[in-house]
Amino acid sequence: MGRTEASDDAATAMPTAAELLAAGSMPTATALLAATAASPAAGTAPAKDAHSPAAPAAKRGGLAGLEAALGLGEAPESRALREAADAEPGVRSRSCLVRTDEKSGTTTVIVSIAVAYGIALHAAADRVRARIAKAAPKVLGAPADSIQVDVKIVWLDEPAQT
Repeated sequence: MGRTEASDDAATAMPTAAELLAAGSMPTATALLAATAASPAAGTAPAKDAHSPAAPAAKRGGLAGLEAALGLGEAPESRALREAADAEPGVRSRSCLVRTDEKSGTTTVIVSIAVAYGIALHAAADRVRARIAKAAPKVLGAPADSIQVDVKIVWLDEPAQT
């Protein structure tokens, strides 16, 4: 049913996370974590240090491997556009969603940001919009038709005086 662990007991088979999910019944979180920790991504060799930051998420196991197995990880395009927003001083990106309308072919980018107290919100949103517009052709392969920047939080770098 799964990949066989190389050990003295060759009859012990560990199902992969994909096999557990395909089985029809809902596996327990413990079973999914064990399966993702035991099985690397299909078609790849096991990492020498499966928990190193350089190891791909599907190879690391644990929560990162579970996210990869379930398809819950952040899309690479969204991550790259969030990094473009993070490059703006005083801004931290919180989320990014890239939507493509299949009928019209238009692409909309929606990014949520947090801005440091004292920075003009409208100006920060405009600068983030410009950074995403510059990065979008490289990341998406074409310019974004619409870029929406939502300021969700204003944060203080230092604790408030009481």
